[in-house]
Amino acid sequence: MSYVEIPAERCEADADAVIRAIYDIEDLKNSIEKVGQLEPVLAYQKNGKYYVYVGVRRLFAIKELAREGKLNKVKAILTEEPAGEEKYRKIYEENAVRSEMTLYDKIYAVWIGSPLVEELVKHRDISEHFVREARRVKDRISVEELRRWYGIEKALGARQLTIDHIALLGDARKEIRDYAVFVFVSLKVPAKIVSNLEIFLASVRADDARARSLGIERPAFNVPANEPALMRPLLPEERKLVERLEREKRASKEENQPEEGAEPEEEEEPAEQAEEVPVLLIYDYDVVREPGKVVILYAKEEPRVEMKKVEEGEVVEKDGKRYRVRVQAGA
Repeated sequence: MSYVEIPAERCEADADAVIRAIYDIEDLKNSIEKVGQLEPVLAYQKNGKYYVYVGVRRLFAIKELAREGKLNKVKAILTEEPAGEEKYRKIYEENAVRSEMTLYDKIYAVWIGSPLVEELVKHRDISEHFVREARRVKDRISVEELRRWYGIEKALGARQLTIDHIALLGDARKEIRDYAVFVFVSLKVPAKIVSNLEIFLASVRADDARARSLGIERPAFNVPANEPALMRPLLPEERKLVERLEREKRASKEENQPEEGAEPEEEEEPAEQAEEVPVLLIYDYDVVREPGKVVILYAKEEPRVEMKKVEEGEVVEKDGKRYRVRVQAGA
């Protein structure tokens, strides 16, 4: 190994090392401009060119400075061209250990079939579920969209999206995706609470003025007519909530038993909650001030909704079918 300083125009990034969807180098470029390149890159020479396989972000930042006429030398440790396994181990250390890969970088690595994905799975940086979902949406989402969504997250000062959010976006119309990302991030919406993205987005109250300041307009939603909002079977944690509510109701009933000698009250009919009916989940982002009451949103013709107040756990009838109301709290 030897230390060299190489003209920026003679350096290229090793193709295997370019595994990120977004190389956000602005801060790094400013730092190098002020204090210089403090840490050399690792590079090898081949056919008169130098290829950087560790320190790609530094290389891109210096190349940008060279285009601006501010810096034109890349400090490098020159090595032999690394074998595949050794190369990917070093690339993994550079990208996943020493600096954080974003969600979008990991998705992009899956899309390009990088061997780095094996390292990420082996070290549990991503799961097999992540790999499957990323591959599933590969032909539905563009790299440009990933970069745009990264920009939205950065502008809002949060990294909120998960691979399950990306899966929802991949199954949705392109016209609503940017707005959906804004809603997910700004309202901190978990992906698991959304089963119909269009109905969900039509019903939430987001800060549309702030969205417009980021160049995102609220789109028109194709809300299906006469469909219950966001209906799906109970999740295990929701079933636990139902059981807790039933226990509390029984306890409350016992507390209200008449004292000895008092006239007995008429016997109540068995609670409807024992009835096996599908669940109608409601995602309400307004503050509801009446205890035990929630706002039910039924999708109607065009993007309008009908509001009706009902009791938590009540069985309601819709289009000749019966549903039990459950509320999933919003942000």
